[in-house]
Amino acid sequence: MNFLNLCRFSFLLIAGAALIAPYGNAADAAAAPLTLAQALSQAAPPRTEVYVSVGAEKVRLPKDTSPPVPGDTAAQVAAAFGRLVSGFGNVDAIAAPTIVVVNAPPEKPNIYDGMAPGPLIRLLASTFSEDQWKAFLSAKGLAYSELAREDQKAMFEALFPGGKMVVLPIASVDPSVPPTEVGGDQLRLAKIRLTDKTEIGLSTPNQPEAHVFSAPYQPPDTPSDYAMVNTTTKDVDREFGAVVRETVPNTLKASDLDSGDPSWKTRIPISTISTVDDAARAIATATQREIYVDPRYAAMTVTMRGPGTPVRAYDLMRTLAICLGAAWRQVGSALLLTNDKVGLGAKREMWGEFEARAAALLPTGKSDTPIAQPEGSAFTVKDIPFSGANFPFSAKQLEKYWKQEAEAEMQNSLDEMRLTLPFAQLTPEQQDAARHTQEANTRSHVPSTLTGDVWLTARPRVQVLIPALPAPVDIDDSYQRLLPAPPMNAAEQAASDHRAEEARRPDQNTPHTPADLLALIRSFDRRAVLADAHTPEEIDRVIADMKTLALTELWLRIPLSGGAQSDGAEVALLRHAAKSAQAAGVSLIPEVRVLAWGDQSAEKQIDRTILGRTPRQQIDASGKRDQDVHDTVSPFDPESARCAAALMATVGSIPGITGMLWADATPPGYEAGHGDQDSPAALGYTMEGRLACLRQTHADPIDLDRTQYPAIRAHVGVPGFGDDDGGDAARYDSWRAVRADVERKFLAVVTSALPVSYSAGHKRLPILIRADGDFGEQYALLDAPDKPIYAGVSIFVRPDAPDALQNAFGALTMFQGLKAHSVVLNGLGEADTFHAIASAIAAR
Repeated sequence: MNFLNLCRFSFLLIAGAALIAPYGNAADAAAAPLTLAQALSQAAPPRTEVYVSVGAEKVRLPKDTSPPVPGDTAAQVAAAFGRLVSGFGNVDAIAAPTIVVVNAPPEKPNIYDGMAPGPLIRLLASTFSEDQWKAFLSAKGLAYSELAREDQKAMFEALFPGGKMVVLPIASVDPSVPPTEVGGDQLRLAKIRLTDKTEIGLSTPNQPEAHVFSAPYQPPDTPSDYAMVNTTTKDVDREFGAVVRETVPNTLKASDLDSGDPSWKTRIPISTISTVDDAARAIATATQREIYVDPRYAAMTVTMRGPGTPVRAYDLMRTLAICLGAAWRQVGSALLLTNDKVGLGAKREMWGEFEARAAALLPTGKSDTPIAQPEGSAFTVKDIPFSGANFPFSAKQLEKYWKQEAEAEMQNSLDEMRLTLPFAQLTPEQQDAARHTQEANTRSHVPSTLTGDVWLTARPRVQVLIPALPAPVDIDDSYQRLLPAPPMNAAEQAASDHRAEEARRPDQNTPHTPADLLALIRSFDRRAVLADAHTPEEIDRVIADMKTLALTELWLRIPLSGGAQSDGAEVALLRHAAKSAQAAGVSLIPEVRVLAWGDQSAEKQIDRTILGRTPRQQIDASGKRDQDVHDTVSPFDPESARCAAALMATVGSIPGITGMLWADATPPGYEAGHGDQDSPAALGYTMEGRLACLRQTHADPIDLDRTQYPAIRAHVGVPGFGDDDGGDAARYDSWRAVRADVERKFLAVVTSALPVSYSAGHKRLPILIRADGDFGEQYALLDAPDKPIYAGVSIFVRPDAPDALQNAFGALTMFQGLKAHSVVLNGLGEADTFHAIASAIAAR
């Protein structure tokens, strides 16, 4: 039977229109094209089945298409609008025929497929001969015909995606100017050159040290340079040989919707459904199951037409999914209607890592390192000409610039040249550019002035020269430190060596002695050391060494975490330390890892990143294996809170302990502010954490983009699912609040188990945490994290170094100047190291 005939008996359910107006008169139609919702309101009423369409009020009749007439079947209306009709039981969906999907990346990238201009030119330049370098650095440029190797020609051609170059004039402000397309044989006549392009910044009134840069200056009566607008610098749909996103036929996506679940056979009343969220609530009520809709879909309206009889949950759920191009995902005990089984935020993280793997495979090394040159060549950034500059630096200005760069050890010359000069010292071309810029700023109400210093900059840029265009074409993001800084001449090198020698020479005016250092240490009210010890003997030796350095508090780092047993070896070691400290008159503050339990945590307790990794797995994936990272338990796990509380009760009751230092109390991802929540290592993505977020915000956090990302080129966005709607930051902030709240509750449970001596009061025992400070590590009370009371000083990394004593004195003097009344000597490491340091001081 013909598919349209099958559909003519269907009942209509359309998401997207709360009120449906009739077609209206001709004038109305001319003003507003016919919508799918309007057309369906005039369709012949289906007798037995239900039709569903999402966002029907936003679907317009295609241009030059004959509209359906009142009385047409819903299927005929759908066909007129170019929509797909799919049937599920007695429910038919009217949906888009295609959808945009974002894929997960493969493991291995093809670095030569779709490479961005910067790394592509870097790779091409690494193959240049000396003559090709000379042409590349000349005003005429390096021609395609001068490329001798086939791989060079292939890389040159790869600069132009799809074999074409689409350009717009840089100086044009007319949005109606169409782009110019150049392709075919014309591109084989192209040349590329490396040039410095200059910009000018004017100082602001009443703030001469601040400068404002406006639109690029174009001299009058000269053709504007062009910008290539089809470069693969961002939002690409194909990346290193892999398809990021594509348009595919609209079929049901893979999902967690179980066809064998008896709950989905339940009949759902549809008479009160007007939004997608209404539909989910109706299904949840009838089936007694926990069901949610992502907020990006929830408010979309649903229009129904037909007998209004209840429909099977399974049919309605599949219909909603195909109408939205969505999928049902299981999140713990709940089911969520979202874009895909794999989270969109997780996919973005995957593509970021995929691009990082590609960058690591580039044969030219890191993008911040100059590339190797042909044997016998010694080109530097000093050889980059001003071929494409409208107002180049003069010879005198260049002399001044390179002199100041030599004094700065050539540290600032690789990416751009900067020079500040009074207006009178500018060249005539530069003065003309400054005047025109000032006039443009005045017209645009941008505050600037010519009376202050003018800031000149020159940045390297690759340009394309082509006979078909009257001016060069700039390629954005095309320069990645191809050339090194110039070597210093003999006089400059001698001056640099003299400065280095002066910096290494000890301060002869303050020859500090061990007695001076001890006196300085004693000037602090509280004097602590953060040290590691693993045996009773090591603890006793640390306490003895503290006496040598006049230290009064032992902050003891032992492998003690919330996963430790109350009768375990760690607690036994702590009891010994407390007894020894009491006998020596030393305060003891043990460091306790509140959440980072490491090997003492069960697999099911360990927290996860957005990609489901443990902290250790994340470190391995990032390649930073030298970092000391412990696996962290999830604050969402109630058993972890109970274990930590039990240990705190035991530790807090040990006689001789005068406080605690809580480490890892706020893991990455649980900060109240932005903090490390905007990093790939952010935690909180266990199933319990995701479900908690879903219940509070109706969004699964693996679908949320972090608010601060390193730039990636892959276009990970889906139309209709928050793509460019500006809501991602707010949604992610809600997830941030969920984690911060559960972490506070976790700490409240742990704190409540402590003895009364830790409760608020004038003489209570302190619970300390690491706090952010302006200088080094600082420590604050748990309930006042923004008010540090201890300053952490890292000293004595090499106790045998001749300047160790002077460094220690300088560091402590700095904190004394900051009016820090309490100091913690950290960075001392193991007990043996601390003993060597104390012995070295005592022997002087």
